[in-house]
Amino acid sequence: MDKDEILRIVSKLFKEKGFYNTSISEISEKVGLKGGSLYYHIKSKEDVLFSICEHAINGLLSKLETIVNTDAAPDVKLKKIIENHVDYFTKNLYETSVFLIETKALRDKYQKSYKSKRDQFELHVRNVLQEGMKKGVFRRADVKLLSFAILGALNWMVIWYNPEGEWGADKIRKEFTKLIFSGIEKR
Repeated sequence: MDKDEILRIVSKLFKEKGFYNTSISEISEKVGLKGGSLYYHIKSKEDVLFSICEHAINGLLSKLETIVNTDAAPDVKLKKIIENHVDYFTKNLYETSVFLIETKALRDKYQKSYKSKRDQFELHVRNVLQEGMKKGVFRRADVKLLSFAILGALNWMVIWYNPEGEWGADKIRKEFTKLIFSGIEKR
């Protein structure tokens, strides 16, 4: 079993039970590795939590940077940001749930790295919104508050999204894009 598979299994455990309610023995049992074999792949429960969070934020940030570093118009960039967010969350539900909900369990040394990347992510979204406001595509508003509202709506998917539920990624992308744009487009 490789580390990525271990991270997927542990992500599901942390999503279902929470970081604090998941024991190393449960992790060991679920991944099928005992003692030293498990510790060969993960140093500690916190280390695996950080690895999950780091993988998720890096995946999202990488795709976001690809979008924002294009010459596309700000409304096109924002639409792609929304679509990417929904797609990433629906494909990586356990991992994204852990990175949004369980990061509070990380100690300072891990928090600093995570928060730095989270802040980069938020800054990119604010810059796209600011660009759209300057170009008259989006209405004038408090950019930071608007970015929190957009990301809050998107990130809340980790609470209610059900992969076997009635709404697939296509429906969510379409509805979220309409909802967000109806609130920010200049009229």
